[in-house]
Amino acid sequence: MRLYILRHGVAADPDPAGLGSDAERELTPDGRRKTRRAVRGLARVAPRIDHVLTSPLRRAVQTAELAAQAFGVPPERVRRSGTLEPGAKFADLFRELADYPPDSAVLLVGHEPHLSGLTSFLLTGDADSVDVCMKKCTVAALDTGSMPPTQPASLRFLLQPRQLRELGR
Repeated sequence: MRLYILRHGVAADPDPAGLGSDAERELTPDGRRKTRRAVRGLARVAPRIDHVLTSPLRRAVQTAELAAQAFGVPPERVRRSGTLEPGAKFADLFRELADYPPDSAVLLVGHEPHLSGLTSFLLTGDADSVDVCMKKCTVAALDTGSMPPTQPASLRFLLQPRQLRELGR
């Protein structure tokens, strides 16, 4: 299985008064523009994406929708999952991914520090072993032999947002 692990785009700042819901924070207009260009760049280096699995938080859903459009992924193959919310257990995500065909290319859209921990865990078996820098719109591509993983994944690439946007020009 090929996993593309993508952090959501630039979103509105949290409400300083704490009145707004973190789950409802949206991508900013600039965040949408940069995300569109970044996912176009990803489409230049990723041959295909078969499924999109996203955190249900609004900014991640918006990022996932833009990516699905760039890859032509139909809406029925885009799913929201609590397994990609901040603090979710990797084992729950792995059980969910086990339902996909083993030759699938799956885009996972979520948040920090969850995604860098996930990437480290897939590569080494330890969420804290590798310090992965996942700025907003960073993507890591990994190949896994099975779900749940029984061996370390192989890192195909790690592209920062600026690199993706340049590819998306």
